[in-house]
Order: sequence, then structure tokens, then C-alpha cells
Amino acid sequence: MQQKQVPNMALIRPRVDIDKSTLVLDAPGHESLEISLCPEDLQLETTETQVCSTRVRAVRVRSDRISLWLSSVLSVSCYLACEPRLLEPGANTPHNSCYPDKSFANKAQILMVTQESSRQVEQWIAEDAVPDDAASRIRVGPMQYRPNIIVKSLGTDMIKPFEELKWTSVRVGGSTFAVAGPCRRCQMISIDQESAKKLKEPYATLARRMRVDGKVVFGIYLNASGFLLSTASIKSGATINAAL
Repeated sequence: MQQKQVPNMALIRPRVDIDKSTLVLDAPGHESLEISLCPEDLQLETTETQVCSTRVRAVRVRSDRISLWLSSVLSVSCYLACEPRLLEPGANTPHNSCYPDKSFANKAQILMVTQESSRQVEQWIAEDAVPDDAASRIRVGPMQYRPNIIVKSLGTDMIKPFEELKWTSVRVGGSTFAVAGPCRRCQMISIDQESAKKLKEPYATLARRMRVDGKVVFGIYLNASGFLLSTASIKSGATINAAL
């Protein structure tokens, strides 16, 4: 199930309560759903699912309370499934081939975008819009691309729009990540993450203006592996250094 088919997925806001070891899900018009992150509190079942074209293992959480909440918010019958390392004891053993490092992500663990590239897309939308076109008034901030990390220029050290496509590695605080390439984009980025409405932007403009090898792209993937995967720490406000 993806946002392209079920846009209301954008309305679910997850947060982790570290003190209570729970995952809390919020959605408009619904009471918060609290889910324990302790395996012993849950009824779990190993299953299989698909991420893009790849079959992966998953752990299904068997709970009528959770399934009914999700089904009500999304208006489709569904259940919660988790990446095995989150809940199965001993599943996070390093280099276990049954648990690929990229988890449920389709190419890499981390997606990074820059504020400067996002602003460039906004400028293109305004430039390409016809008079009185509502698209010219749409604000497409970096969160529209659903990144894990947003980078912005600091002081006089300015990042050029789409400069990140030339980076080969990125150091975030004390951890270095390899760039796995640009993120290919589809119409999912045109789903408004606040209202769940399907729009034409920013995908329409990116399709005209930003392609690499014929593919629509925005942002870059970062890879971590082995020891770094379990020890890397990323904090808001950390300094970013990129290598070409």
C-alpha cells in the first residue's frame, strides 16, 4: 500500500514516546493510537511484503485495535507490519542477509534534500505558471519530498541548487555516508502532506526541468553499512560537509 493509491496515509503522524517505549500515531478526527514497542507486549507473526519490486520479510502485528484504527483512518482494510529488526529479538545481528541494511526503504536508508534545490523548484513553478494559475501560488517546501535530512546553507558558504547531485559522500556531524545516487521521483511527491490532496506540482515541473539520464529526480540517497549503521548519530543543527 502506497500514498499514490491511498493518499490519506499522509495524514498519519507518527511519534515515539521514548519514556514509555511506545509508538504514537495521530490522525485528524481520530483519537491517538498508542502501540508498545516491546515485543513481549505484542502478538507477532512473520510474513512477507513487497517494497517496490523487492520481496522482503516483515513482522505483522496481530491486533484488532490497531488494525481497526488504521482501517478507519485510511478507509481501507489493512494491518500494521514492521521491519523485523524493530521487534524480533536478536534480529539486528550485523550482516544478517535476512535483514538487508536498507530496511523497508527502496534504495538506501537516508534521503537528503537541500533547501536551495527546493526553492529553485518553487521558482520554476512560478515562472512556468500561466496568469491566475493557482499553481503559481503553491508553496512547495522541502518537506514535500519526504526527506530524512534537510540541508541549508550556512553563512556565506552557499549551496547551489542541485549541487548535491555531484556529491560522492556526506559527513553529518561525526558520521560519513556514501552517496548512493539521486532519488527517482514519481507522482507521490504531488500529494499534499497536510491535506492528502493530489496536486500536479511539484512533479509536473520536475518532469520538465530536472532529469538525470531521462529520469525525474530530486534529492540524494545516503548509505550506511556495518558498524556505522548501528552507531551513527544524526542531530538537528549538525554541520554537513560534502565531497565531490
